[in-house]
Amino acid sequence: MKRKVNSQKEVRACSKRAKNVVFNIMSSVIVQVISIIMGLVIPKLIIEGYGSAMNGLISSTNQVVGYFGIIEGGVAAAAGASLYRPFAENNQTRINAIMTAVKQFYHKTGLIFGGLMMVLCLIYPLYLRSQMEFTVASSVMLLLSVISVLGYLVFNKYNMILVTDQKHYITLLSSAAVNLAICIAQMLLLRFSANIIAVVAVVPAFSLIRLFMIRAYIRRNYPFITYHGVADHSAIREKWNALSMNVSQMCKVAIPIIVLSLMCDLKVVSVYTVYSMLFRIGSSIIEMSNNSITAIFGNVMAKESSHQIKRAYELSETLISMVIAVLSGCFFCLTESFIGLYIGEESDISYQAPILMISFIINEAILNIRFSPKIAIKATGRLKEARNSGLIEIIICSVLTPLAVWLFGYQAVLIGSILSGLSQTIYLTKFSYQNIIQISAVSLFKKLGVNLAACILGILAVQILVTFEITGYIRWLCAALLTGGILLAMVLLFNAVFLKDYIFKIVKKHM
Repeated sequence: MKRKVNSQKEVRACSKRAKNVVFNIMSSVIVQVISIIMGLVIPKLIIEGYGSAMNGLISSTNQVVGYFGIIEGGVAAAAGASLYRPFAENNQTRINAIMTAVKQFYHKTGLIFGGLMMVLCLIYPLYLRSQMEFTVASSVMLLLSVISVLGYLVFNKYNMILVTDQKHYITLLSSAAVNLAICIAQMLLLRFSANIIAVVAVVPAFSLIRLFMIRAYIRRNYPFITYHGVADHSAIREKWNALSMNVSQMCKVAIPIIVLSLMCDLKVVSVYTVYSMLFRIGSSIIEMSNNSITAIFGNVMAKESSHQIKRAYELSETLISMVIAVLSGCFFCLTESFIGLYIGEESDISYQAPILMISFIINEAILNIRFSPKIAIKATGRLKEARNSGLIEIIICSVLTPLAVWLFGYQAVLIGSILSGLSQTIYLTKFSYQNIIQISAVSLFKKLGVNLAACILGILAVQILVTFEITGYIRWLCAALLTGGILLAMVLLFNAVFLKDYIFKIVKKHM
């Protein structure tokens, strides 16, 4: 009888987790759609109304804020790995002890974070005086950074709780609603040529409302988290090692933007951020389930079901290699025509940058290959082993990025990111295969080779079949659908022919 009751509880728990995963994924899709809309609409309006320099300032500030916030990603990854088991066992005392340590760490480092942002908001505008007024640049930067500082000091710990408890959809849906409100408000202000400071001020105003709503939800649904009592600092001892898991974002965006800001001008930064915005769409498709999948892996490992995470890893890696091939081919065929439509001919700088486009394609592919290894390492808490490769990636990117810009111009800004990202991707993949998943890397090389060949032949097929002139967004959309269909068909065909036995084995395991 007792076994039957326990079995029923397990079934209900599994059903609840499955529903949460679905909610998380659906919420991620909604957030990404709204983010894409905002990313396409707002920068274009800012470029048209205030020029490329202002768009460059806003974009670079957002990325630099994210650069300093990388510390938060370290403690979140470390604490998340320690929280999976307590949540799975409903150990409320342990959860509170861990979150108490997290809060203390955030308060200590948050003051440093806030001080650095204040210094940046004063020094960087001095450097930009030849391009815009000091007061305008400083005010814009301050408004964009204040919500990140407040979030770090007070609110980020709440998001960690929801992610670990597989309720990330609450954070995502609230973010989607607020982002939509911000987008509408900014469009109205831009439509009536409002002061740029008023346009930017919308972001912290709406974001603060959302943060207080999340805080109220956590206090109501997790009353046992009081942040009092003995703090379990051992649970976040891997926080500094966990920083290495976030350097890809820094290398991909922050360092290139900082280098371009210092060595070129804000107009060039605007060109870079437009391409970054477009390629971010592709990354978002892959990353939108990251938190949900990591939480699932963490719960599986907490129950010592290593064979299940091995199967999930194999399936994830197979699907990611296929998605990378399709997205890379689509971006190669469609980016140039989209930029022509999006920016138009009457801009204060040329936005056609083919070398930069190809660099983005390569960089995104390298970073997305590490998707499955990163999830496995985060879920198992094996963060210390990734530390050295993260430090090497930072050094390579920091040295090669300015050197490449100095030698070859701004379109070569991603050379450092590509080489540094390749080094860490190889390391993380090798480590995951040998120490966590314990399978051979031959299958990965085979999957990548097959999908690369499919991508190249798919691009050639698109060049032959898609020949009509693209004169508007409707025609571009038709070309995009046709291009995506051709590339997807080619990838599926190659995988069915050359990876048939391997895919059949994975599918059979998951049935």
